[in-house]
Amino acid sequence: MRRHRSQNQGPATGGGARRDLTQVEHELEVVRGELRRAVVLLESRNAELTAAMEERLGMARDLERLNDSLELRVSERTAEVCRLAAQLRALAAELSQAEQRERRRVAHILHDDVQQLLVAARMQLETAKRGLSNPGGVSSLQNVDTILLEAIHSARQLTLELSPPIVHDAGLSGGLRWLVARFDEKHQFRVSLDVDAQAEPDEEETRLLLYECARELLFNAVKHSGVSGARVRLQRTASGQTLLIVEDSGIGFDPALLARRRADGLSFGLFSIEQRLAHFGGSVTIDSAPGRGVRVTVTTPSGSARGATDSGHAAPAPVRSAVLSGPQGDAIRILLVDDHRMVREGLALLLQLERDLSIVGQAADGPEAVAKADQLLPDVVVMDLNLKGMSGAEATGFIVARHPTVKVIALSMHTDESVARAMLDAGAVAFFSKGVASRELIESIRGHARQRHVSCPG
Repeated sequence: MRRHRSQNQGPATGGGARRDLTQVEHELEVVRGELRRAVVLLESRNAELTAAMEERLGMARDLERLNDSLELRVSERTAEVCRLAAQLRALAAELSQAEQRERRRVAHILHDDVQQLLVAARMQLETAKRGLSNPGGVSSLQNVDTILLEAIHSARQLTLELSPPIVHDAGLSGGLRWLVARFDEKHQFRVSLDVDAQAEPDEEETRLLLYECARELLFNAVKHSGVSGARVRLQRTASGQTLLIVEDSGIGFDPALLARRRADGLSFGLFSIEQRLAHFGGSVTIDSAPGRGVRVTVTTPSGSARGATDSGHAAPAPVRSAVLSGPQGDAIRILLVDDHRMVREGLALLLQLERDLSIVGQAADGPEAVAKADQLLPDVVVMDLNLKGMSGAEATGFIVARHPTVKVIALSMHTDESVARAMLDAGAVAFFSKGVASRELIESIRGHARQRHVSCPG
């Protein structure tokens, strides 16, 4: 009985096992299918990730190239901005220099043409007056003479306003002294001046620029400081820099406000000065605060400087005298020196009306004046200040050094004290404006000639 059951169960168990195996195989196939799909999906995702990574890498490379390109463009633009800034400074400097050249050209025309013609005309009128006996004619000529004198004064003032010749003739220190006196006279603004003689710049452009700086800064002090005076100092540092310091004890200001005003174009004068200084390595420093006054320091770069007594010309070679006595006995022998022919001729005509005065020679420039003084040994030299080749002050120095008894009387269109001091320091015994009455000049010639003969009786 048990054996029959066992036989009946065997086939049933084998069939179930086959079914289980089939099911397992089916399930395995399902799993393999899912794995294949998973692999395909993973491969797809991997391909997508690889493509994304390659795209990101491409974008990174593009960004790197773009960054390099931007850096190059920024560098190029920065260089361009620097170049344009340098050009702006150069243009500002050239503009200011062109303005100065034009001012000087107009002033030169006024001084060398208009004023000299007026002076010559006045000399001719004075000569004519002395030959008239009709009181009415003398009165009319006197009126014309007065008008000419006023015209000379106006032309002289215009010349000074356009381009003060004192800077060219007496250097920066002389120009600053003239400027200080001018502010006192015109604006009742007292300026104390402290000048180091060794700080005198050698280059004329630098002298003119520092003079303009001083004038601009003093004008600002007059308008904005709220006080009636300032101080100007010209110094030379141990490293060779020249410092111009303009300061006042007025109301002061916040320098940041000045920067904003420059942006609005309200401070072109100072901006132009800063640009011109920057063009050749100089700078402007402003130290101020509300209630603390203002101190502006203008610095020019290291360079050559000259002392106040340096001369630009070597002494001409002495010429042996060929004339030892005058053609008119005891007449006072006069050498006229002026670079304007009409002025020389007018002055000669005026002086020759005096019987005791004799014109023994004329010269048109400094070297010729020195040479003719050697040759003619005059009693008196009437010397103009502005001469070609050598200034009147230099020519005076050479003549007086060689011939101590010769008296030099200076004659100039300029009337300021610095010009007169330069001529007197060089050895002149007197200084007159060309607008002076002829009688004063004649009496000075006579008086100094007498002193010469007293000192040299033989």
